[in-house]
Amino acid sequence: MRRRDGLSLVLVASCGRVAFDPTDARTGDGGASDTTDSEIDPGFVRYPMEDNPFISEMMFAVPASFTVPCNPCPSATPEHIVGGTAYAFDGTTRVELAANVLPASGPYTITVWLAADTNTVFASALSKPYDLIGAANDISLTVSAAEWAYEGTHDGVNPDSAIDTTNVRAAWHHFALVFDGVNRSIYLDATIKITTTNVPWLTSTLPIAVGGDLDNGTFNIGYTGGMDDLRFYPRALSPGEISTVFGER
Repeated sequence: MRRRDGLSLVLVASCGRVAFDPTDARTGDGGASDTTDSEIDPGFVRYPMEDNPFISEMMFAVPASFTVPCNPCPSATPEHIVGGTAYAFDGTTRVELAANVLPASGPYTITVWLAADTNTVFASALSKPYDLIGAANDISLTVSAAEWAYEGTHDGVNPDSAIDTTNVRAAWHHFALVFDGVNRSIYLDATIKITTTNVPWLTSTLPIAVGGDLDNGTFNIGYTGGMDDLRFYPRALSPGEISTVFGER
């Protein structure tokens, strides 16, 4: 079966561009993405994945209230897309995020830059299990030698996957997972690839795993490669907004 506070101000312009308060040095980009034509999107959470000297053994988020510990932590790598560094996952490093970074039943959008290791056979970059007694997922972003997939489930047993056969290993690519409450769509480098509909989609309130899966309640299928600029939006971004996020390289 395929398995798939010092509170920083987050600003989103009408075109979808994300910016940060430059007075918060912990963002790691010194406010380089700032824009003045903006509106506040209070539910948006970003993990810039910077090598942050202010916080040890943590994955730093904006807003800071979503910052979480990791064990063991990924290491910083200068090979990056956004900001100054990215995180390098080695198949054992992992982070578990609280489920409330996303609305339980949608809509939502997840975007992330990945550079999967060239030898990746099958790995889970992001996942949120449906339960902890099987391999079914509410959300799963997997990369393999032949394809990548955005997986969910409609019955708690059989996965429903939006699958693209592009080989995404050994180079940086931008992934967007969009759930509008009915349809699940995947974008690669701001180009829509697949949309699937299978109502009702089953959801859970379990943690989100970064860098692996939580099948059967155990962290496995570890991701090896680079990861940068992980974002969670509590709404379905439009194609134009996804293009804007992609263009913030």
